[in-house]
Amino acid sequence: MNLSFALLKERLAERFSRVQGHNARPKALYGRPVLYEAGAELLPGRIYIIEEIPRGRAMLPRDVLFLLPRLPALEVEGSDSLTYLAVGDASLVELLNLVQDIFDEYDGWEQRLSKLLLSGGSLQQLLNQAFSLLGCPLCLISRGFSMIASAGQEMLPAEYQIFNNSEKRIEYINSMKQDDFYNDSQNFEEPYIFPAKLTGIRSWNVNIRQFGYTTHRLMMLEYPRPLTKGDACLLEMLASYVRYLLYHSSEMQLSGENNLHAIFLRVLSDSKADYVEISQQLSAFGWYPKHDYMAMVLQGTYMDQQNLTTNAVCSYIEELLPATCSLPYKKDMVVFFNLTLLHMDKESASEKLTCFIRDSFFKAGYSRSMHGHMNLRRQYVQACLALEVGCRYYPHIWIHHFNQIALFYLLEQTMSQLPDYMVCHEPLLRLKEYDAAQGTNYMQTLRTYLENHLNAVKSAKDLFIHRSTFLYRLEKIKKILETDLDDPDEILYLLLSCRLLELKERRAESENI
Repeated sequence: MNLSFALLKERLAERFSRVQGHNARPKALYGRPVLYEAGAELLPGRIYIIEEIPRGRAMLPRDVLFLLPRLPALEVEGSDSLTYLAVGDASLVELLNLVQDIFDEYDGWEQRLSKLLLSGGSLQQLLNQAFSLLGCPLCLISRGFSMIASAGQEMLPAEYQIFNNSEKRIEYINSMKQDDFYNDSQNFEEPYIFPAKLTGIRSWNVNIRQFGYTTHRLMMLEYPRPLTKGDACLLEMLASYVRYLLYHSSEMQLSGENNLHAIFLRVLSDSKADYVEISQQLSAFGWYPKHDYMAMVLQGTYMDQQNLTTNAVCSYIEELLPATCSLPYKKDMVVFFNLTLLHMDKESASEKLTCFIRDSFFKAGYSRSMHGHMNLRRQYVQACLALEVGCRYYPHIWIHHFNQIALFYLLEQTMSQLPDYMVCHEPLLRLKEYDAAQGTNYMQTLRTYLENHLNAVKSAKDLFIHRSTFLYRLEKIKKILETDLDDPDEILYLLLSCRLLELKERRAESENI
């Protein structure tokens, strides 16, 4: 195993009170030491133990490390390209044996990790073995903040155990999404220290990448000792083993087709699914046809998509409301509630998530509560429509229920093939044109009259006009519409047409904002 300049310096400092380093190269790694022989060719990536730096060379190799048994007294020629470590006072043999012992220790550790790999060991066993040498807690986190494996977490104080507590993990995720350094760090290819400003504890991090894209983070937490630069070398080496296991181990394979998430994924993705079969599968999990269900679609932010936090959010919802099934689907998250098992009605279940949705900057759409399994996919469609239509007409509101937007949806459907002016009551359009030309307010008068169930007294009061004035207007309106307003179907048609024209105006206003 090759070691870094920083790690060698730290290990030498355990034995010698004075260690001086010069021109450290953070990315360079060095192999086992040899005693330097005069005139020998200097090979890159090697450590040469020598009494004094050889003089008379025009240029010394960049990736050669000289190890000196005492501090140099004079400026060395070519020092700009020279990298060396010098200890206070030692013999060449003592220094050679000490450095060989250091390499033996790390080579033995690397061999144990390799043996684990070859024998089919798990990620958990790998971190346990690494923890025995490093002594600081380790954890492997997916980019969605799910804990894959950890070692030494139990030694951390409770306030630092972020990933073992779902509530703390969600707070951590929400903070991370807003942090510029965290978002930039997803592209780092070198080990980096994440500061304690969000988590309360510093950590070394190495991104595990596949096809140039970060999928996981290997973390080493600063407890109970301070982190050092030398730790980065060991963590990066450990990351190479983790990377292999992640992408070659059966541990990371998806579970079978009969789990609850797989059943609901089929509900969402297969519009021609056999619902008799799906009902039988759900019943095997205790989700019976006699139960009441509700669906929710949760729209995350762009940062949630970038940071892949949807899995962590889904896990949190399932922990908060156990009789739910939450899963990422397309760009959103979908939650199915078994209201019967939750012992809640739809209002109580949605209220349970209200603060979480707002604090996380999500937007949500809820379906109606319905009985049995046959409408599960339609409930998902209802929730999608609640979110889509609700955000269009009430963009300032976080949470939308289908019942609140059902009328808007119904009105929009009437214009799905023909525009409003071809669907509305034709004489009503003439009334609107008359208002525009004459400056009258007959449209508002008619709508008030219709909404008050043809009550002239109440309508006049709502319009703040005298009853005789109202009756005069009403006669003019009837003349323009060429109707006596005594046909129930025509009254319904007029009222719907008024709503369609109002809907058009609201959409135009929202588009101009």
